[in-house]
Amino acid sequence: GGAGAALVAVTRSLTWFCAAPLFGQAAAFGWLILRLPAPLRRPRCAGAADAARLARRLAPFALGFVALTLHSKADVLLLARLRPAAEVGLYAAAYKFVDVAQAVALVVAGAVYPRLARAGRDARGGARAGELVLLGAVPLAAALALGRSAAVRWAFGAEYAAAAPVLGLLAVALPALALNVLAGYRLAAGERMGRAAAAYGAAAALKLGLVAALVPAHGALGAAAAMLATELLLACALFA
Repeated sequence: GGAGAALVAVTRSLTWFCAAPLFGQAAAFGWLILRLPAPLRRPRCAGAADAARLARRLAPFALGFVALTLHSKADVLLLARLRPAAEVGLYAAAYKFVDVAQAVALVVAGAVYPRLARAGRDARGGARAGELVLLGAVPLAAALALGRSAAVRWAFGAEYAAAAPVLGLLAVALPALALNVLAGYRLAAGERMGRAAAAYGAAAALKLGLVAALVPAHGALGAAAAMLATELLLACALFA
């Protein structure tokens, strides 16, 4: 990661900017392989039945990842087709705060994943983790919503002041988003990733429909309202 960042700083190249995460992930993967016990570094050759079994186990995770990506990013692409680039930039600037919040939620969910795995399908373990997530997410979301103008000026400058109302709506969605991240890990721990994939796929379709309906009249605010509505509905679906 440090070497990639140094290359980006020195070369100022978009190619290296895109390649740096690839090299970082490859280095991390190599380190993990070296840390494996010797028997696991030299496993037996897998047969066709093993490969088929692995593919069946991985399919819900792959579908879930695709659905999650569409749910998280397709609204920006559709907004770019419907509104001027300047408005897309305002929405993207406000959404950076969502990206940071999502990254933090992923770290927290990863930290509690062993406990979720031990709990399995026990709803009490997931409920307790959800309460803790809300305990942290709700005050942060409220602070961001109330301080949206100051946050935008601090992060992007006064020229992005029009992004503040968009951030206000997106901030309200953060507790639901954090719960949805946790729910994905909880369902994975309980071997119910197919349900998460289906829920995210339905949420992506709903979000795109709402964006198409709201953005022509309301612009970036319409996209933010679509994101808020789908995150709330997704949380209800995942925790039902």
